[in-house]
Amino acid sequence: MKFDTPVPFARLNWFQEKLGLGDMEQQSLAKHRDRFLKQKQRFSEDFFRYFWEIKETRIILDHEKRGPHLQKLWEQWYELIFTESITPRVLGVLWRSGLRHVELNIDKRFINLGYAFVRQFFHETAKEAVPSEDQHRVTTPLNKLVDFCVLIETHAYVTATSQCDLEVVRGISHQVRNPLTVIGGNILRLQ
Repeated sequence: MKFDTPVPFARLNWFQEKLGLGDMEQQSLAKHRDRFLKQKQRFSEDFFRYFWEIKETRIILDHEKRGPHLQKLWEQWYELIFTESITPRVLGVLWRSGLRHVELNIDKRFINLGYAFVRQFFHETAKEAVPSEDQHRVTTPLNKLVDFCVLIETHAYVTATSQCDLEVVRGISHQVRNPLTVIGGNILRLQ
C-alpha cells in the first residue's frame, strides 16, 4: 500500500524545537563534517552486515537482491544528515523514509534497532575522528539528531498505520452495513 500522507512540517518543527536541535548544534557538526563523510561507505557496509546477520531482516535485504541499492540509499541518508541543515526538503526525505518502512511492513522494533546502530556508529566515529576536546560538542548534537530522526520515523509510522487501520474499519463497516440494510428492508416489509 502506498501512502500519500503530507509532511506535517509544523509537528516536525515542534519536535526539533523540543529537542533543542538548532543552528548552534548543526554548526558544531558542520565543523567536523568531512571527518564523518569519509565514513559513509563504511557506514552503509556495516549497517548492511549488521542486519544481514539477523534472520528476519535478511529476508528483506535478500528480496530481489536489493542489497546494493539499499546500501546506496543508506549512504545518501548518511550524507544528507551531515551535509544539509534541517530544511523542508530534509524533513520530507525523513518523513517519506518512515512511510516507506510501513509500506514495506518492516517491524518497528527493527527500525528502532537500526537507529540504535546509527547512534553507536556516530559515537564510534566521533571517538576515532574528532579531537577529544570537541567530542562532547559533537556527540550531544549527534544524539539530538538521532532522536529527531527516531521521532520523525515514529510519527510517520503511527500516522501510516492509523491510516491503514481506518481503511480496514471502513471496509468492515461497509461489509456489515450491506447485510444490515437488507435485513432492515425485510423487517419493514414483514411489518
